[in-house]
Amino acid sequence: MKYYGLLDIVKHEVPDDIDSILKNKEIFLKPDCPENQYIWSRCLTTMRKESIESSDVRIFAGGKLGGYLGKMPGVLEEFLIAIDLNKPIYLAGGLGGLCQKLCDSILNNEISEEFTEEWQISHNARYIELQQIAKSNSFEADYEQVKTLILGLSVEKLSLRSGLSKEDYNRLMTTPFVDEVVHLILKGLNQLEGKPQY
Repeated sequence: MKYYGLLDIVKHEVPDDIDSILKNKEIFLKPDCPENQYIWSRCLTTMRKESIESSDVRIFAGGKLGGYLGKMPGVLEEFLIAIDLNKPIYLAGGLGGLCQKLCDSILNNEISEEFTEEWQISHNARYIELQQIAKSNSFEADYEQVKTLILGLSVEKLSLRSGLSKEDYNRLMTTPFVDEVVHLILKGLNQLEGKPQY
């Protein structure tokens, strides 16, 4: 492994609802069909929830809109989980990717087309089949809920949780400069220090 010694590998249990359908947990399961993609999506969601629950804050930058292995783009799913868990969130939208689309949606109070089921189906192979399998198991990506949640957010709400002023948070969402992103995140973290976490 390329980063052996730099990273700690944390193993997660397979979610109970898919444990019984896995024939052999010791063999790598390729995400090469909708059924296997569904298993991947369930495992990725479980991993993300456990990771976010154990963190104090979440920082988001970049993120791909297609070619992902979960039930929705990974950065989007992690963002939704972090919001649900009331974690302080730092959105570095000026660095591009899905995070930029997310910031644009919040700043303009208008959902980006990439956060619709129609867009995801038309830009990701076999996505409609994955959604059908997920819906039959009550685990689909609910893009109406995504829309409602994103449009219910504001810079003010995000800034209050992050230790930044509205002006600083707005700058965090738009600056293309990595050094400024780091400065603003550190400023927010310093402000949060000693305050109760949400």
